[in-house]
Amino acid sequence: MTTQPTNVSLQRGDAGRIDIRRVRMAWFEHGTSRIYFEAQGSGTPVLVLPGLFGSIEEFSGLRDALVVAGYRVIAADLPGSGRSEPQPRAYTASYFEEDTYAFAALLQHLTSSPVHLVGFSTGGEISLLMAALTPGVVRSGPSHPVA
Repeated sequence: MTTQPTNVSLQRGDAGRIDIRRVRMAWFEHGTSRIYFEAQGSGTPVLVLPGLFGSIEEFSGLRDALVVAGYRVIAADLPGSGRSEPQPRAYTASYFEEDTYAFAALLQHLTSSPVHLVGFSTGGEISLLMAALTPGVVRSGPSHPVA
């Protein structure tokens, strides 16, 4: 089954050839965290981070739309949430910074080019920290942080 072609895919001439179901599922270990992620598509990479106790499953529609639009989507559960570990997690004073560097390491492992960041709530906070602390891995960072 193929997806319905969009205006973007029709303009690129690949209508009907984008398979949004082809997903790489894996874990990445950094420090004390074991991060579950899924990667799909090709093109400019986009990292999608859900909120605290959320899951990448909540963003399946957004992820599929980004793949159809020509992006490589990397979606990752936050440590202590979704399928990532450890669970339960200790939320220390430095966990935002630890997660920031863990996701930067994940991106450096998966891609050599800067990525767009899309984060919601805690994922947005981590996205903003990534832009500040690891600017070499960030192309842009629209996010929705909650303080």
